[in-house]
Amino acid sequence: MLIALVLVVTALAFGLLWRALVAECLDPLFLRSESGMGTVVHFGFLALVVLNLVAGFQALGTLLAVGLMILPVAAAHFWTQSARLMVALAVAIGAVSSAGGMLLSCHLSLPSGPAITLSAGAAYVVSVLSARAACWCRACRSAGTGPRDPRKRIPMILRSLAALMLSAVAVQAGPPQVVATFSIIGDMAARVGGDRIELQVLVGPDADAHVYEPRPRDAMAVARANVVLTNGLALESFVDRLIAASGTDAAIVALTDGADVPEDPAGGHYQYVGDQAIWHAGAHDPHAWQSVPNARACVATIAGAFCAADAEGCEVYRANAARYAKDLNALDAEIRTAIGALPEDCRTVVVAHNAFRYFSEEYGIAFLSPQGTSTAARAAD
Repeated sequence: MLIALVLVVTALAFGLLWRALVAECLDPLFLRSESGMGTVVHFGFLALVVLNLVAGFQALGTLLAVGLMILPVAAAHFWTQSARLMVALAVAIGAVSSAGGMLLSCHLSLPSGPAITLSAGAAYVVSVLSARAACWCRACRSAGTGPRDPRKRIPMILRSLAALMLSAVAVQAGPPQVVATFSIIGDMAARVGGDRIELQVLVGPDADAHVYEPRPRDAMAVARANVVLTNGLALESFVDRLIAASGTDAAIVALTDGADVPEDPAGGHYQYVGDQAIWHAGAHDPHAWQSVPNARACVATIAGAFCAADAEGCEVYRANAARYAKDLNALDAEIRTAIGALPEDCRTVVVAHNAFRYFSEEYGIAFLSPQGTSTAARAAD
């Protein structure tokens, strides 16, 4: 909203005061001698600069705001002496730099702000080198030889850049692109999909899906995915926003849809984070995979999703799922044997994250977790 408002104000100012702003930038003394609006235009221009900087700092951060304000314009002035064309070219360089930076961020796991600034810096370097080449060309032409001024090839360069960007983001035919929201689902997907899928896991084993904040590369991965595997039941607080922002056409598969999930209207669980026990309210406990029978159901759901996305590989997926189910059956038997060997008064476990209801009900283990205030109560305080 802030960026849109600043954009409208800036566009209106350019539309109404274009000639005066150009004169202010090129020859402010001439503007003052010819018009009584010199002072007004001068301070109006400064106000626009400050407005865009402040909005940029707020929305983009210092590095990206300053980089996109300076580098595209600095690069554009090497290519033309026309003010209108310079503005249009600066906008184009900024847009291409932003898209290129996002691609770098996605594919090289770089922070998006520095990656975009780096792309804009590369455009500036290319422009400087082109200007030097143009000087050499003029010297050669004065002697009757030499190539054309490279700056006259702007349309061709822009077309080439556009083609490069389109080719970089084009979705190539290949194995199904699968995104798993966190590592447990990723492990299941890897076992079922094997080498027939390309898998990306958003939240690794050392991160928390409850509070994870997605990155630009996550949105890019979801956008090009064929299948997005989620847990469901509001475990991943970020996933709905991420899917909406990505604009993906992927099949969104919630694994708990096929699991045995009891309903508890007053349900929820505590998670101990730092020195606080945080309450996650919910009528359905989302940690369904803690029960091996539910894990088998999740595996079957994954196999069905992969078959729908890649019919040719369906036999492979079902065979992998069957082998995985046998391993899970063996694990289930091993757990029951191990717990059965424990005295009944030794079947209590203290945990920091009370997320083991399914395991508790399936195998007869009691889990105790620290108690604390709820997030709602803390917010009220």
